[in-house]
Amino acid sequence: GFMDVNGYPFCRGRIFDNCERDIGQHDDTREVFWASGACLIIRSEVYHAAEGFDEDLFAHMEEIDLCWRLKNTGHRIYCIPQSQVYHLGGGTLAAQNPRKTYLNFRNNLLIIVKNDYRPGIVALLLKRMILDGLAAVYMGFSRGPGHFTAVLKAHFHFYQSLRAYRKKRRYWREKAVKMNKTGLYRGSIIRDFYFDKKRVFGSLETRRFVRQDRKR
Repeated sequence: GFMDVNGYPFCRGRIFDNCERDIGQHDDTREVFWASGACLIIRSEVYHAAEGFDEDLFAHMEEIDLCWRLKNTGHRIYCIPQSQVYHLGGGTLAAQNPRKTYLNFRNNLLIIVKNDYRPGIVALLLKRMILDGLAAVYMGFSRGPGHFTAVLKAHFHFYQSLRAYRKKRRYWREKAVKMNKTGLYRGSIIRDFYFDKKRVFGSLETRRFVRQDRKR
């Protein structure tokens, strides 16, 4: 997984709902921003030092939150394509379930507040309000009114949780060192996907990815 400049996560091989046909195009070991909880191996001492998964992030993005905290303390996360994992996607919530939309939008905003220590966090959140609002309208037409309502509900509950997550932000920021930014995409995945029609990972500009593989 990777993270764009606005805090939107995406995957190598899947951008939003568009899944590429696997023809081995991503079969290289690569340092990434986050790894899926469905196929994540982590040293136990590192996991416990990071205090594990955040129990407030039910079902979605708890692994991204953990990986982000690890990167903030200088750790590295790699994709090892030689490993094969079989996973039932959507086993907890189906892709068309509005609650899945709600959790994705709410948890995404919460992990930004908790882990993103770049300058301009307030401006970023204001930008996200606008982008998420546009996404809500789009999803309302493409998936149904339940998904539009889910995004609004996600923002409402985000505001309710903001005070608690500001405390978490202060707590984890004290533990942070210089962030390992490998896997950060210095571009907007929304603009690339919807406006520039870059629907597969290979069409994204390589130079926009932060990479430090040669320093491992």
